[in-house]
Amino acid sequence: MRPGPSIEHLTRRLVDTPPDFLAEPRLTGGGEIHVEAVVGDLLEALAGRRPNSGPLRGAFGPASGEARNYYRLVLIACWLLHDEAFLGKGDLAEAAFAWLHLPLRQLAQLAEAELFVRDPDHREEFARLALKALGILPAGETEKQAADRLSALDTVERERLRQRTAEDRQRKQELTQALREKAEREAASKLSRE
Repeated sequence: MRPGPSIEHLTRRLVDTPPDFLAEPRLTGGGEIHVEAVVGDLLEALAGRRPNSGPLRGAFGPASGEARNYYRLVLIACWLLHDEAFLGKGDLAEAAFAWLHLPLRQLAQLAEAELFVRDPDHREEFARLALKALGILPAGETEKQAADRLSALDTVERERLRQRTAEDRQRKQELTQALREKAEREAASKLSRE
């Protein structure tokens, strides 16, 4: 991983997100901002050349209202990544596209996009997720420090842990119930023999 900008720099950039990047994304039935065009502009600024429109249209073209929060998160991410620290570094375009396409979709299912602009912990999480996706270390941090801090903030990982804990709790309850029922059957069987 190569060194990059500081977390403070990126979180400040998120605080300063312009209203255009917080406007309603264009969806079937309305909206203002064409997400496909914004992503295309970002990828061009990163790589120095216009990306192929096919994958862009497939990933960020007109969508239903269900994609609203996801598209809003993509717009915020495009603002964040359109920073001088990343521009003109063609090797980042593919990683940026990959992050915008799938991981942000998962994140959008768990948290409102505005949180990543308004809330300090979510801003830090978003900045760290972006750097990790691009293979960049926050300035002044080791890989271990960056990974530890991200794991403390990661919304998707916390949700996975919550689900795993709930599943473990459910399995434990089912096992306890099965053992209780078995003990009751054995006790009833013993009584009927006597």
